[in-house]
Amino acid sequence: MIMPENYSLNSLEFLINFLLTHFPGKVVIMGVGNQFWGDDRAGLEFITKLKHKWHSTQSFAPVLEGERVLIYAGEFPEDWLIRILDFKPEFVILIDAVDVQAEPGSIAILRREDLPDSACFSTHRLPLRSMINLWEKNGSKVLILAIQPERIDFGERVSSSVERSINHLIELIPPLSNFKSIFFEFNPLLGKKECGI
Repeated sequence: MIMPENYSLNSLEFLINFLLTHFPGKVVIMGVGNQFWGDDRAGLEFITKLKHKWHSTQSFAPVLEGERVLIYAGEFPEDWLIRILDFKPEFVILIDAVDVQAEPGSIAILRREDLPDSACFSTHRLPLRSMINLWEKNGSKVLILAIQPERIDFGERVSSSVERSINHLIELIPPLSNFKSIFFEFNPLLGKKECGI
């Protein structure tokens, strides 16, 4: 894997300007969270907006394929655990609302070692560190794009501060024209309407 010398894995510039758009290998971009719980749906909003910007092909298949795979995972990212292991992407990027003790809407890039042993996204069944550990042992590098929530309460909209951050990220990401295959995967248990389809 060849990366520019001036980039760091903890750099938002690296993630946006190189990893998402120019890196020649396979990248999985997964949004997680509860779609009915305010800012907890930040990762899902990000994936939905990126899907429309990239005009990705809708797909749900036993085997992942393509150079960029967008996954709208909802509350159950572990449902993709085995398929991502089989896919063997160079990078897995998880996007979710995470309390990083910062101003609402702040964005942080985290690694596995930045998380407590018991860390989970929302109400997910498998500890996040365990899932990441399995992917890393399989050769993938995993980054967490954490968005600081303003409020976590019942509702189908994110707060204005989180929405501004998501829109800012989407604006920074250029349209993709150099990849032949961008696939959008969603959890069929959620239904198409909830996934922005």
